[in-house]
Amino acid sequence: MINRVRYRYISETVGKLLKDCNIDRLPVDLEKIQFIFNHIKKCKFIPFSLQMEKYHLTKEQVAVMAGSFDASCNYSTDTGKYLIFYNDVDEQIINSNRHRWNMAHEIGHMVLDHNKLCQVVRLSRSTKPKAELEILELEADHFATLLLAHPILLSALNIVTPEDIKKHCLLSHSAALSVFNYYTIWNGFSSHYHSDKKVLNQFKNFLNTKTCVYCGHTFAYPHINYCPKCCCDILSDGDFDAVQSPLVLNEYFQLHGCLECGNTYIPYSDSYCSKCGEEIEFNEQPKSEPLWLKYKSGYY
Repeated sequence: MINRVRYRYISETVGKLLKDCNIDRLPVDLEKIQFIFNHIKKCKFIPFSLQMEKYHLTKEQVAVMAGSFDASCNYSTDTGKYLIFYNDVDEQIINSNRHRWNMAHEIGHMVLDHNKLCQVVRLSRSTKPKAELEILELEADHFATLLLAHPILLSALNIVTPEDIKKHCLLSHSAALSVFNYYTIWNGFSSHYHSDKKVLNQFKNFLNTKTCVYCGHTFAYPHINYCPKCCCDILSDGDFDAVQSPLVLNEYFQLHGCLECGNTYIPYSDSYCSKCGEEIEFNEQPKSEPLWLKYKSGYY
């Protein structure tokens, strides 16, 4: 169990990291964080593919060297610097976005200086008692949760399911479930840290961004509930990858496109997306032509 003081410290540390790295939108750009830590020479990030090519090793051999098949954080007691090995070659890890959680977890160990505080090269049961190791792992997991899917941002986006988290934060299914469980608990808190509000302010432009699902126009006017370009009032919150192309309307002015993958090339007679297999759902048929369609001739 993480004590209250450490919870607050981790929250403040994540907030400072997001600000220092100028991270202000979801999904969090981990490559930018890697670049900055490489630049200040506190940590070097080493992908499995580099070791495999350089030393002619298999991914299994690199995993043995790194101490993990996913990712690991190693510390040099001589130089005071960190090495983070991460698996960038296993298709299951990459395709499921598990690598993002793995990376954020190891960055947590590094930023919280777990190895340095314990004066060990690598955290493991052979170097730390089980109970103490579990606390450090919980702290790194909490760090990853706040870094990749901060609950105050999920609240601002009106997240209601783990699938929403999975899509907007680019997390694996299991990571999204874990984050959603914490988000549910977080919603029951009567008050939140001041650092949480700083994160909300950091992401304010992103949170105010809306995308029109008809014409694809993206804008950031927080108090407008229609598209300033075509007057459509069917908007998507945030500038997400899910809205890569505008959806289309059929002859009944119903949205016809896949909300899961954005595929708009779907015959009106089809009930399932030919790209991802998701069931296609229509809006209820309006009684008359929508008002915004009458005014899309260039006045806005």
